[in-house]
Amino acid sequence: MRKNNSENAGQVGASTILIFFVIVLIASAAVAALINASGLIDNEGKLKQPEPQERSLIVSDIEGIRATNMSDSIDLLKIKVRLTKDSTPVDINHLVISITDGTTIHDLKYSAGNSGFKNFFTIGRIQDEDRSLLQNDPVINKEDLMIIYISTAKNSGLFLPPETNVDIILTPESKTTTLARFQTPPTYNKSKVFFLYP
Repeated sequence: MRKNNSENAGQVGASTILIFFVIVLIASAAVAALINASGLIDNEGKLKQPEPQERSLIVSDIEGIRATNMSDSIDLLKIKVRLTKDSTPVDINHLVISITDGTTIHDLKYSAGNSGFKNFFTIGRIQDEDRSLLQNDPVINKEDLMIIYISTAKNSGLFLPPETNVDIILTPESKTTTLARFQTPPTYNKSKVFFLYP
């Protein structure tokens, strides 16, 4: 009987060790999933600062526009963008713009005519001698300067009242991200246009 008891004890010990290793593996997988789920957001609700790297795009400036001087939020962002000196052309159809108002994050894609709708942005041409920024298949080249229009009106799911911290990340197909970060003014009064960045 003692021999059987020792064999049973050995089997129970081996089973306990096996269960312990399974629990450790499950816990490790859960931690990894939580880290990945954090995505682009840090602990302050901002988009994480991209790792230092060579950028393709430069944000020259950003204007905010209210639809009326009675609006309690900025309703449209106008973002002037150009290429860096050594960048190759960027296909706007593959550009993703991530924007957060500190509460909501939207990943926007290009559309030729849907600037008023959620999850889309449109563009306008300022300088485009080779006419590469045509609406259907826009590509930004050297010497080009374009405006990106992002709706932040109520139907967009974003809300930009006074003193809102806003992060915008531009990610072209090359994955060389560009971050623009600003805070909306402390009060809007009767002004309709605001210079927000730099």
